[in-house]
Amino acid sequence: MFDKHDKEAPQATAAIFRVQGNTAITQVPITTTNHPAQNHQSTTPLVKAEISTNNISRKSIAKDDIMIETLTSEQAASHEVVPCTHQLRTNLEEGLTTAEATRRRQYHGYNEFDVGEEEPIYKKYLEQFQNPLILLLLASAFVSIIMKQYDDAISITVAVVIVVTVGFVQGRNVVDMFTIGVSLAVAAIPEGLPIVVAVTLAIGVMRMAKRRAVVKKMPAVETLGCVTVICSDKTGTLTKNEMTAQSIATPEGKLAEITGIGYSPDGGVVQYQGELVQQWSHPEFARIIEAGIVCNNATIEADKLIGQPTEGAIVVLAKKAQLEGVRTQYKRLREMPFSSETKWMGVQCADTQGQTVYFIK
Repeated sequence: MFDKHDKEAPQATAAIFRVQGNTAITQVPITTTNHPAQNHQSTTPLVKAEISTNNISRKSIAKDDIMIETLTSEQAASHEVVPCTHQLRTNLEEGLTTAEATRRRQYHGYNEFDVGEEEPIYKKYLEQFQNPLILLLLASAFVSIIMKQYDDAISITVAVVIVVTVGFVQGRNVVDMFTIGVSLAVAAIPEGLPIVVAVTLAIGVMRMAKRRAVVKKMPAVETLGCVTVICSDKTGTLTKNEMTAQSIATPEGKLAEITGIGYSPDGGVVQYQGELVQQWSHPEFARIIEAGIVCNNATIEADKLIGQPTEGAIVVLAKKAQLEGVRTQYKRLREMPFSSETKWMGVQCADTQGQTVYFIK
């Protein structure tokens, strides 16, 4: 301790920090000048300066009895300036001394970062293919090749290459690029677009209905909006929807002409080489007419057709050949209706003698 009459402050020549409990004790060897009232010289008296270290969390590392104090920025900011500067062995005005900087550099080493070798570009590009989504797409392309769907395989491969390349150039992850692509696709299609399209097509259907045109499928209205010329056949569309048989051809090459128009048999006849074909005068033509009238579901009453126009034309033909009564000679047992797949109609009948007869049209 110093006498209160000492006029000169001690000058520290060295410092050693030791920690005891929660108190940092600084022991400073000093050299003092001779006091007139005292004839002795204190060569190495120790002055103890206590610095409270409560609530200061620091990491102290000892080397050669030298304590290396470390504080985080948050810890240093929460305490007073002077204790922090003492702990960190620095000066607010001059900073670290050359000796302190040298000591720290010898202990910690130079403030350098370890920089490894730069990874080749091709490796960075190939790393993009390690994403599970990209691997799944490549597997789909491989399956398409096995199934000989080369167009799909090429499309998938090109899409993967584009996504990976863009992601590599922009430095983004493949998943991020895929998410961005989906987001752009969603943003490009307005949420209310389907409703607007449906309403627009419905308005087009209503306009067509006012012109007596029935539209069964709304997308057809969109197609009609781009049409400049409409071509249509006239059979049953622009006329009376009536059909007339004009000739009969046999497997032997015989051809009979039929006169008359419409569903009225008046004035109409069947002729073969100038001869009238009536009832069974010409069996080759009569059998054809018989099959057509028996295998038939149409009827004509007061020149009005009940049934299909094609079958109605055959009924009128039978009347012109005076064979309309043939249908009453058979009892229908079974019917195989006409279909677009088979393109024929058949009936199973029993004649007056009970024998089974089949007719196909």
